[in-house]
Amino acid sequence: MNKKNLIYIGILIGIVIIISLFSRTNNGEEYLKRNNKLYDVAMKYLEEKEHNSQENNNKTAFKTFYSYDGLGITKNDKYKYAYMWILKEDYYLEDNKPKSTSGYSMFFKFTFKDDKVKKYENPEDGGKYTKSIKKMSIDKDMYNKIIKYNSKLSNEKEINKYYSKVTDSKKLTKKDILGDNKLLFTIEWKTTKCVPVSLKVYEDKYILYSKYKECKKKLCNDKLEYTKKESSKYTYDVIKIIKNSKNADILSSKELKEYEYEITTGKADIVGNMVTDSNNKYLKEFLKKNKLDLNTCAKGE
Repeated sequence: MNKKNLIYIGILIGIVIIISLFSRTNNGEEYLKRNNKLYDVAMKYLEEKEHNSQENNNKTAFKTFYSYDGLGITKNDKYKYAYMWILKEDYYLEDNKPKSTSGYSMFFKFTFKDDKVKKYENPEDGGKYTKSIKKMSIDKDMYNKIIKYNSKLSNEKEINKYYSKVTDSKKLTKKDILGDNKLLFTIEWKTTKCVPVSLKVYEDKYILYSKYKECKKKLCNDKLEYTKKESSKYTYDVIKIIKNSKNADILSSKELKEYEYEITTGKADIVGNMVTDSNNKYLKEFLKKNKLDLNTCAKGE
């Protein structure tokens, strides 16, 4: 190999080393450009952790909303790190209007191993804030990005959309109530006289449970087990039944007494418990068309 080629190789190696040095942080990490999915993994982890650690909230239609900015993702030999600014807001209904109760807007650093969150960190408060940010930052650019961050995050659109559906069933869609098993809703007669039949309505079929297992005194528990079912296909826009029902969670106990049927939706992200009555013309049409009677008792076996 001649001297000229050696010089070219030396120059190329030098360029590679310089690029590598500039792409690496003070902690020996390098920025990743195509790993944005880790932001969503981090948010799912945070939402589950905060939900599980949160005390039961008895406020009407309580809901937590999140949004975030991804500030960068890096990696080293063993770990990956996601740097994020997160806005969290807790809301509930008061006088049929959404009202804020708590929340935060702050910086988070998530540590991943095998693309699973191992931990997350937040900066310290008060006089230790900037020092802790510097310690958490991977380089000067990230430090400046966090210190100078001017949040434009907002959950307003999601909050208004959510509570408009909570308070007005006519705005609900099939997607809002459809469960993973394609269950739209379960409807039962509100009665204390007996165990009522139970009607489960799926996307394209219904199942009517008309018998249940009676328990022996020593084996009784709170779980009701139905034993007989009748299944059939149907052709009807059953979402009209939901649109003409009421959200039970925002009604008073006095108002609830006025309704004849209880409804449990397949997915409770927006509304889980609903009520309706025999004046719901779409329910009457559906029951008549399929020769179903909800105002009857299931038989014990």
